Amino acid sequence: MIKKLRKGVNMGNALEAYPNEDSWGNPIKDEYFTLMKQAGFDTVRIPIRWSTRAQDTSPYTINSDFFNRVDHVVNVALNAGLNVIINIHHFDELISDPTGKREKFFALWRQISEHYKDVPDNLLFEVLNEPNGNVEPYWTDLMTNAIKIIREKNPTRIIIIGGINWNSIDGLTNLYVPSGDNYLIATFHFYEPFVFTHQGAEWGGSISNVSNIVWPGPPQTPVPIPSNVDQWIKDWLNDYNTKTGDANPASSNQIVQRLNTVANWSSQKKIPVWLGEFGVYGKYADINSRVRWTHFVRTECEKRNISWCYWEFSSGFGIYNPSTGQWNTELSNALLGN
Repeated sequence: MIKKLRKGVNMGNALEAYPNEDSWGNPIKDEYFTLMKQAGFDTVRIPIRWSTRAQDTSPYTINSDFFNRVDHVVNVALNAGLNVIINIHHFDELISDPTGKREKFFALWRQISEHYKDVPDNLLFEVLNEPNGNVEPYWTDLMTNAIKIIREKNPTRIIIIGGINWNSIDGLTNLYVPSGDNYLIATFHFYEPFVFTHQGAEWGGSISNVSNIVWPGPPQTPVPIPSNVDQWIKDWLNDYNTKTGDANPASSNQIVQRLNTVANWSSQKKIPVWLGEFGVYGKYADINSRVRWTHFVRTECEKRNISWCYWEFSSGFGIYNPSTGQWNTELSNALLGN
């Protein structure tokens, strides 16, 4: 199955938006999935915020209208010939209160698992997006119990598991992998160097004040270091301005070494790995740097037989403009071209 996943894209900022699918300006249209398939994608990951569409007390029943909407989207994507990955995304209440929301988390998976038990095996389940913060000490327990619940109804469906610290590579290398289950894939997310990929991100704290970072570094002219950014960003920018060659934090070598870590871990643990998210936010990053970084990460993954899933289709990192109906051809070629 990991070989079948191959080239993927996230249908992000839609079914995980809050409070409604269109709240972040990116509702899903059926034709998107045909467009993805025709362009050359094999897989779509559909992030889903279930927690706010379910009761907050036992039995934590998922709203039937929302389930029907997810059914429709999943079926359209499957009928377009795509592999489909659904997850639990933005369960913020679990992240902040892992013991208090533990039973709701399990109840959600019990319902999802039962609901989709008869769907073909090119529908995959991903346990939780980017575990972080308060949930980290409880993650192994939450993950292993969720797997057991899913296995009651889906003994051979692929389940995707990821590490703490926002599905980072460091989280991956510390991930507990249950033994005896041959239907697991490990995921990681890759947004390194973060100051480059998230420059200008309004949700990222003081990184919203960063701009003009090109990739790879160093820049031809040193970039001014803003006074209103966190110290770690100032330190990174200083290294970015001054270090040369492989030592620069925005060098291609930094990416090579990180992906080597992933490949080595996968080999040691004997579990396939999948890059579930990677991309560059488009607010301030120049298109040439975005294209170079995206193409480099994608091709380095393919050298290591790591299937990938770009973040994302049609929003701030997007490769398709829903208002014009046009692809960003430079970015789509970086993903799907030679």
